[in-house]
Amino acid sequence: MLTTMIESFYSFKKLPFAKALAVSEVFSTDASRELHSRLDYMKDRRGILVVTGLSGVGKTLQLRTFTDSLSVACYLPIYLPLSTVTVSEFYRQINASLGGEPRFRKIDVFASLQQQIKHLVSHEKKIPIIILDEAHRLCRDVLLELQVIDIHIAANRQQPRRPKARCLPPSPAQKHDSRFNIDLQENH
Repeated sequence: MLTTMIESFYSFKKLPFAKALAVSEVFSTDASRELHSRLDYMKDRRGILVVTGLSGVGKTLQLRTFTDSLSVACYLPIYLPLSTVTVSEFYRQINASLGGEPRFRKIDVFASLQQQIKHLVSHEKKIPIIILDEAHRLCRDVLLELQVIDIHIAANRQQPRRPKARCLPPSPAQKHDSRFNIDLQENH
């Protein structure tokens, strides 16, 4: 009923910011283009990028448009919506998303995850892109494990090491410095 009222009042054919919005219908802004540029940079360097912003500004939508632009022949996007998990649950989520066999112990899950990534990269020639939604809810231990995964992948690359780059969550002092933060809200 509310949807119908809004559509009628504004003469919309459908709501412009609905979750079911097709990627082709997403409005592109300078901020969204900048975010996609940074996502491409991290994709090419296989680094870690943390995207921050207020609720409702379009972080998840922009990540969805980015993953939709990836070649399915070269990349495997893995979207993990559950962020309030333990380290073992975190590894199990990634392992299951990569098609690994269920494991109980953390060391076994990590070994399976390593095997799945090696197989994906060396045999299928695909690079996994892991997207953690609501990452601000991740516990400190999971964030530390992300560094372990990143270091492990870098150490086991069969190609020459590419330069690494990171964009970490802004500290309070860096919060308003555009070098450290992408603000998806544009003030025009």
